[in-house]
Amino acid sequence: MERIRKKKAEKKVDLREIGADLLKNLPFIILGALAAALAAFVITKLTYTPEYTAKASFYVRAIDNANLTQAGYSSATKLAVAYAEVISDPIVNDKLSEETGEDLDDVVFKASEIESTHIIEVSAVAPTPQRAYDCLCILVDNYGVITNYVSKTMTILPETMPTTPTSPSNLYSMKRNVAIGGLAGLLISAALFALLSFFSDTINTEAELEERLDVKVFGSIVDGSAYKKKSDAKVLLISDKSTPFEFSENIRRIAARVERLTREGVKSVMITSFGSNEGKSTIAANIAMAIAESGRSVLLIDSDFRNPSQYRIFDLEKEGKAGFSELLNGEVTFGEAVVRRNKNFHILPVYRFVKESTEIIGSEKFDRVMDELKTQYDLVIVDTPPTAFVADAEIVSGKCDASLLIVYKDTCSASSILGAVEALEGAKSKFCGGIFNGASPNSGRRIGRSRYYGKGYYGYGKHS
Repeated sequence: MERIRKKKAEKKVDLREIGADLLKNLPFIILGALAAALAAFVITKLTYTPEYTAKASFYVRAIDNANLTQAGYSSATKLAVAYAEVISDPIVNDKLSEETGEDLDDVVFKASEIESTHIIEVSAVAPTPQRAYDCLCILVDNYGVITNYVSKTMTILPETMPTTPTSPSNLYSMKRNVAIGGLAGLLISAALFALLSFFSDTINTEAELEERLDVKVFGSIVDGSAYKKKSDAKVLLISDKSTPFEFSENIRRIAARVERLTREGVKSVMITSFGSNEGKSTIAANIAMAIAESGRSVLLIDSDFRNPSQYRIFDLEKEGKAGFSELLNGEVTFGEAVVRRNKNFHILPVYRFVKESTEIIGSEKFDRVMDELKTQYDLVIVDTPPTAFVADAEIVSGKCDASLLIVYKDTCSASSILGAVEALEGAKSKFCGGIFNGASPNSGRRIGRSRYYGKGYYGYGKHS
């Protein structure tokens, strides 16, 4: 556990990776923004009270002279400010109520002067259009109540009469609240996914696999199926001309490094992963084909007796066929079980589910067959079950010369992968390193995995 904690502490901020995760989760971020905007709309709708504003205007003039002198005009301009302040004071409501007997508690009078003029704009804000209009008419009809509070020589007179409002004057608040809610939801959702990306214990890059888990990386594989249609369930194989060039080159580069192991005396390599759906079977198949292309004789063995994949990958007919499990049981010879794809590339498939796989793999017959096959081929590549579900991979690793671990981007926790690494390192074979699968600098999507492990490894017990 000390090693795990140490490696976790070494995780660095990778803004590009966080950006890729945000892009990958963009639909959920947008959904969060829409949800917040909808919540703001509902809350505003439930708490929103429409307000209607009726408007009119007054002008200031001398009580005893209709025409203002220059000095009088200047005084009227200054008094317009004072009149506006008085009209806006709640005391006006009380005085008008006394004069008219009207209850004006539900209306607010507002006024402001037009700069550098003696004109005052007056408004009445009320819950309905008619109420706003009626209340402003009361003010216009009783403006004399206001004049005595300001000046004995100046008064105000209506200039324009009230008009009935046609729409709420505070409608803008709905749009504003929805916009603010949507923006807040967008920022919160993005921040949440950014934090999840940073604090995630999964492996997201080739560099993380090497640095955090101290694993030698043989290479990374792009999500080649990003170029495929969603309806296309065909497995990517380098022998297929439609397979993306980048995917094929990634495979061939890794295959060249695996091939170098044979110069060190390695005759058999086990390929496994910690969890399901990490593409190990597809990668094992492609590496085997790539090495065979170089002229070496290669045998690909499917030792996943609980969930065989290679016969599906290569579209082999299984009806009436005998494979690796029948060979180990002594029912058929090697010549009858092996599938020869070409001169250099052969496959030893498994066609049927075998419940007692651990017993078969741990048998002496398995050891003898493996020893014999290593003398017949330049390299034997063994596809095994994930280490998380059964002990088969650990047992097979002790019967092979070397092992490789497939790690798919953002799938399993670093601590779980580290447990698999330590188990493989403790086996008799040489643990050579890892292969990072799912590298996708342009999309960051989780695609391109093997489709043969679905929901739960043991879901394949119904195979006959």
